[in-house]
This record gives sequence, structure tokens and C-alpha cells, in this order.
Amino acid sequence: MARPASVHAAVLLLLAGTAGAARALKGAAVNSTEQQRPTLEEWKSGVANSTENKAAAAAVESKMSAVNKVVSMLEGLQQKVLVDGEKEANTYNKFSCFCKDTTSEKSDAIAAGTDKKATLAASIESLSSKRNGLDATIEGLLADIEQAEKEKKAAVATRAEELAEYEKNSADLLAALHALEGAIKTLKSSKAPSLAQLRSVEGTVRRAGLLADALGLGGESPKHLAALLQQAPTVQMEDYKFHSDKIIETLEKLLKDFQAEKVTVDEEEVKAVAAHDALMQEKETLLKQ
Repeated sequence: MARPASVHAAVLLLLAGTAGAARALKGAAVNSTEQQRPTLEEWKSGVANSTENKAAAAAVESKMSAVNKVVSMLEGLQQKVLVDGEKEANTYNKFSCFCKDTTSEKSDAIAAGTDKKATLAASIESLSSKRNGLDATIEGLLADIEQAEKEKKAAVATRAEELAEYEKNSADLLAALHALEGAIKTLKSSKAPSLAQLRSVEGTVRRAGLLADALGLGGESPKHLAALLQQAPTVQMEDYKFHSDKIIETLEKLLKDFQAEKVTVDEEEVKAVAAHDALMQEKETLLKQ
């Protein structure tokens, strides 16, 4: 971008030199005219030659007019070159400033982009590591969910089995309680129970004894009761009252054992229901997280 200024300077120097030469030529012509101006005597003697002098003067004036025109043109060209050079210099300065500003902006943008790239790269690395950790967490949670679903399914199946067992045992115990209460009431309804009355409750009493033996209730009472029932037909009439009292006593003891067992079974069922509900709530909470 420095070459246009040098060219303009050379042109200006050339024009300045040419204009100076023209002015020098004009001055020389004027001086020559003044030096050739004749004296009075010479003028008088040269009147005869006035026509020739006038022609020479006209020729000189014509030449000077051409020189002046050339000088004027050169001066105009010089002024135009100066103006154009100044405009071009201003344009160059503006373009140079634009280039500097643009270069500075681009350099700043590149630096900012480089910094941002480094920041994003670090962020990507951090997030990738975090994602790997989250993937592992998700995998673990999915395994926990699968395990929780299995445990829920198993717990529901177990609860169903426990409920069925409870309902069966509860029904058996209630039936045994009602049977024992009925048998005791029948045997106590008479001061001296007859063999017929004993026979009427024998089946009920035997079933209660078998249930008590199966549940491990009453200790030796079920066996004792079975022995008493077997002895009943051979008992002498005078000993029958004592024999029936023993049966009633054994039945009452079994009744208390059955009642206690019913309470225990009911309490265990309540606990089992509570434990099942708590387990279900725990698994539901885990699955909702």
C-alpha cells in the first residue's frame, strides 16, 4: 500500500519540475525582451524595421501564450494530482484502520473461540464422566426395580398362602370351639349324663381331640380324652358320674387351649398383614423413586 504514495510523489516532483522549467522559460523570455529593448537612437534607427519587430513581438507573445497555457495546464494537473493523492491517502488510511480493526476483532474472536472450545471440551469430559456414573446408577436402579418386582410378586404369593392357611385354621378352630362348647353344654345339661348323651357328642369330641393333637394343643388331654371315650361302655354305673366329670374337665381344658390358639392365630394374622402392607409400601416407594 506504500507504492501509490511514492508514485504520486514522483509525479508531483515531475510536475513541479516541469512547471518550474516553464516559469524559468517565461522569465528568460521576458528578460530577453527587456535586455533587447533599444535606446532612443537605436529605436529611431530601427523604425524602418518596426514591422519586423512587431512581427517578432507577436511571435514571442504567441509563444508565451502557449507556454502560459501549458503552465496553467500543468498547475491544474498538479492540483488535481494533489487532490486525488489526498483522497487516495484518506481512502488508504480508512482501509488501513478497517484492516487493523477487523484484524483485532478477528484475533479477539479467535482467542475467545479457543477459550470457549477449551471450556466446552472440559465440560464435555466432565459430563461424559457424569453420564457414565448415571448410566451405572440407572443400571443399578433397574436391577433394584426388577428385584423389587420379584419380591412383591413373591410377597403377594406368600401372603395368599398365609391367608389361605389362616382362614383354614381359623375355620377349624371356630368349628372346634363351637363343637366343644356344644358338647360341654350337652354333658352339663344333666346332673348325671347318660351313656346316650355321651354317645351323641362322641364324634364331635373325637374330632376336637384329633384337631388338638394335630395342632399340638392340650398336651396329653387329647390322648386322655380318647382313652376316656373308649372306657365309657365298660364303666360301672356307680362310677359313670365320676367318669363323665373327667370327660367334661378334659373338654373344658381343651376349650381353653383352643380359645388361646384362636387368639394367637388371629394376632399372627394381624402381624402378617401389617408386615405385608409395610413391605408393599416399601417396594412401591422404591419403584416410584
